[in-house]
Amino acid sequence: MKQTLLASITFGTKILLSAGLMGALLGVIAPSEAFSLGTTPPPKKKQTRGAYRAEITRLMQENKVPCKISLDCEALPLGNRACGGPSEFLIISKGTKSKIQDSLSDLTKSIDEMDRATNSEQGLMGTCEVMEKPELTCQSGSCTAQNGSK
Repeated sequence: MKQTLLASITFGTKILLSAGLMGALLGVIAPSEAFSLGTTPPPKKKQTRGAYRAEITRLMQENKVPCKISLDCEALPLGNRACGGPSEFLIISKGTKSKIQDSLSDLTKSIDEMDRATNSEQGLMGTCEVMEKPELTCQSGSCTAQNGSK
């Protein structure tokens, strides 16, 4: 194996790729190591809006920081309606938001971009109703909208 690896380094990436894949196939190295030998991993499948939204929900549940008072709660705009404004609001405690800020920022940005692209590509028009930010309250450690949605 050492001779193959040295030959691979000497002759370049194409042979290195072959050595890595052959090594994985022969069980000499793990399949995951075949990609760490200088090749690029396969491209990731493009996610759907629903998958991004589900990931936000999962992160919020796994990293929940209970609220104590209504001022501990926030309603974050999410998505883009065809006529402008957010398509929904995320109701979240400020403590939870601070724990997942980086991931939350990336996911909300992805959803916003996806909504804009979908609206543009499909030429969607909306009724141009403005979605108002909900009034928030803290009930039993959970942030909720006055109308009861979480």
